[in-house]
Amino acid sequence: MLKKQFLCLFFFLSPLVVMAGNDDLTQAKFLINKYFGASATMQADFIQHIFDSNYREIESMKGAFSIEKPKRFRWHYKQPYEQIFLADGINFWTYDVDLEQVIVKPQKQFLARAQFILFFSDSELMQRFEIISADLENEIFWIRLKSIVSQKAGDEIALGFRENILFEIKLIDSLGQKITINFKNLILNKTIESTVFELDFPLGTDILGKPLIPVN
Repeated sequence: MLKKQFLCLFFFLSPLVVMAGNDDLTQAKFLINKYFGASATMQADFIQHIFDSNYREIESMKGAFSIEKPKRFRWHYKQPYEQIFLADGINFWTYDVDLEQVIVKPQKQFLARAQFILFFSDSELMQRFEIISADLENEIFWIRLKSIVSQKAGDEIALGFRENILFEIKLIDSLGQKITINFKNLILNKTIESTVFELDFPLGTDILGKPLIPVN
């Protein structure tokens, strides 16, 4: 069974050069501001599908995530195996429930290496990406963004919106596998209990790394 890495921001989709019209570009900027600028918190259930280079499905996973900008998030795979990625504002934790193993690293160090698209503000997103197309396809409004930071050809992401609600993200992970993530029950700007961003694991769990201690 594959153990998946979380949403690395650098991925590949088929290159597109279609420019957005003025109305579509305005709509794209509105949606980016709504989900990356005006949203302080975000919660949703998700289904994640992984495909090989021939678009054959390798695996699908279900779970839920919670994000509290600018420092905390929890991404929880629940099926078919349980794995939690958690940023508490200081440390970044990876908890593999099946292996009974926790890996902890400084959050700043980790996020500098693997940045997460939903964690960005709108200004951070647009500092790294430019809109290369925005259009309606089969009742889904797609915004395609191309990296202006990476020099690799095809560093792109696609955000899909249905009735102005974020519905799907398409990307490729660090292993080169194509990923689609579909969201359900998406909620913006609802207070999230602080305990959501605390990692609870049983005594005897193998811990690799040493967590940083908050400085008062």
